[in-house]
Amino acid sequence: MKEKVTVIEERHIDCHGCHGELIPTLLKLWRTPSLQRQTARFNTVIIFGRSDGRHANEETNGAGNGTFVRALFCQDKRECINGAFHGM
Repeated sequence: MKEKVTVIEERHIDCHGCHGELIPTLLKLWRTPSLQRQTARFNTVIIFGRSDGRHANEETNGAGNGTFVRALFCQDKRECINGAFHGM
């Protein structure tokens, strides 16, 4: 039976082409103690996406409005969504 991937944090980032600013923002968010406690037992991933529901890839993160981030966890990285950033 596959482990369900659970969203533990989702936060909207109002981003206007902020490619260079998005990664530091997420790293700061990810270092929040409450998130670290919740995910200590798991392989953690961060999913980037846009408000239209399509996931952005590494090259296009922050390219426009409505960028959001989901912090997800799962017990097996292979079960996580493709394109996620692992090990943050």
